[in-house]
Amino acid sequence: MSGNGFSAKKKVLGIGDEPAIRACLSALLEDRGCQTRQAATAILGVEAAGSEAPDLTGVDILMRHEKVLEPRAFVEKPIDVSTFLGTVRWIIGAANGAPKPGKGNGP
Repeated sequence: MSGNGFSAKKKVLGIGDEPAIRACLSALLEDRGCQTRQAATAILGVEAAGSEAPDLTGVDILMRHEKVLEPRAFVEKPIDVSTFLGTVRWIIGAANGAPKPGKGNGP
């Protein structure tokens, strides 16, 4: 991992029906070395992922018309940037045994 806590090659897919939020969160992650893709629906998300599965998929859980898997973690709206980044950092690092962040640092 780099000094900012993100692995430079992690692939993140953002699925949500609000383009501005997807763009903002993607920009935050890209600034930290992640490769991102965006989709407005789950079906478009599968297409956006292509043949390479993302390391992390972020889904707007309020998209009630979409069937979504049980989340590993979630960040409530309005989105606090430090909470969002801490949650992503934890999920990306969880495969390496990283502890779940405490209150105020993630989910």
